[in-house]
Amino acid sequence: MKKFRIPVSWSATATLIVEAEYLEAAVSHAKESPLPDEYEYVDGSFKVDSYLIDEFPDDYGEMKTGEANRVCRRCKSPVHYSDNPEYKYQCFQCDEDLYEFETDLKEDGSNQPVS
Repeated sequence: MKKFRIPVSWSATATLIVEAEYLEAAVSHAKESPLPDEYEYVDGSFKVDSYLIDEFPDDYGEMKTGEANRVCRRCKSPVHYSDNPEYKYQCFQCDEDLYEFETDLKEDGSNQPVS
């Protein structure tokens, strides 16, 4: 069965407890606070972002598999498409998931590493 990358989003609500001298300062502190561990999903807020699918077809849609036409920037070994949705590529030699900026195009388009 094929795999697809689908961008989704939803809303959640939570309460933060912050210390401050006045409300405006408390709000300011809250904006800089880390996300709370406990939250509630906002019913009906889940949505698929079709715009991203249409505008960025290389990042969303059907997931590619197998070897990519790129090499690892660190070890120069060929990279493969990643099945981890957070990353686009993976290097088996370095045992690392990679973002696109951590790779280079193969110089000749072949499966040979760039020297």
